[in-house]
Amino acid sequence: MQFIGSPWPTITAELRKAKTRTAVTAYLTSSAEKMLPLKGKHDRLFVDASPGTVAAGLTDPNVIERFMERKVRCYSVEGLHAKVYLADGVMFCGSPNATANSSSGQLEEACVRVKNASLISEFEGWLAALRWERIDDVLLEQLKTKYKPPKWRPGHRGAKKSAQAQSWITWTQGEHESEDVDDYVERLAEAEGLDAEEIYYVTTSANREPARLFKEARRGDEVFIIDHDDAKRLYEPVRVIAPSEVVGDRRVLALEWGEDSVTFRRLLREALAAGMNLPESGKTEHALSRQKAAALRKMFLRAT
Repeated sequence: MQFIGSPWPTITAELRKAKTRTAVTAYLTSSAEKMLPLKGKHDRLFVDASPGTVAAGLTDPNVIERFMERKVRCYSVEGLHAKVYLADGVMFCGSPNATANSSSGQLEEACVRVKNASLISEFEGWLAALRWERIDDVLLEQLKTKYKPPKWRPGHRGAKKSAQAQSWITWTQGEHESEDVDDYVERLAEAEGLDAEEIYYVTTSANREPARLFKEARRGDEVFIIDHDDAKRLYEPVRVIAPSEVVGDRRVLALEWGEDSVTFRRLLREALAAGMNLPESGKTEHALSRQKAAALRKMFLRAT
């Protein structure tokens, strides 16, 4: 079993090389033709093509028609919300619908890849027990009269952006002592339902151009911290509590309080072997790619 984030390239590639394919998706839009390479009488498509779903623009019967023209067997299951894709003996189960919103990066999707004959057999039993309706030409024409294009489209004004957190690595700079900052931390702690002691923060001068960490870090971002006074220590990754704010003459970025640390030298060789460029002392502008952050996180977990 394998976990996959941003799974559509993997699902599509696996379906393309398979001999038989089954797609179970709650909703279906025009992008599905590229996402689901279904193309024969041995391929099956299960989708919620009920009148209400079609009228809301969530499932496009014109796309179903084009699959039917390729001899794909198409079925409607009212209330379907599952997302399962079967390519010969490989099954993908997770969150992604065959829609533009799912494939465009507007939504954060994930699934698991399963290659297990017993589980696939259970899936086929579940599928057989569904109350499905075969979509024929008569039903298709009825659905086409009810279809209304969706008003919400990827990238239009107001479209939801990706919620993926950014990872950062930085050196501690010491907490800047001032009544203004103390008051800010107290207010933030009360708003977040925390004790002030549960908040750690880094600061920089408000009178100069802030580093990327202070400009770009958002709530929920992950931060790895190297101890400024003892460069042999790397602290556990913590989360940003709130975007940076100017407080008096300082710009403050509030973080969770982290207790655990490991000897930095134990990780240094591994980090460099993974191609990770670590920031110089005092630098706070280093953002990590997802792959490097995941590698560093695994190193940290193995060392603690």
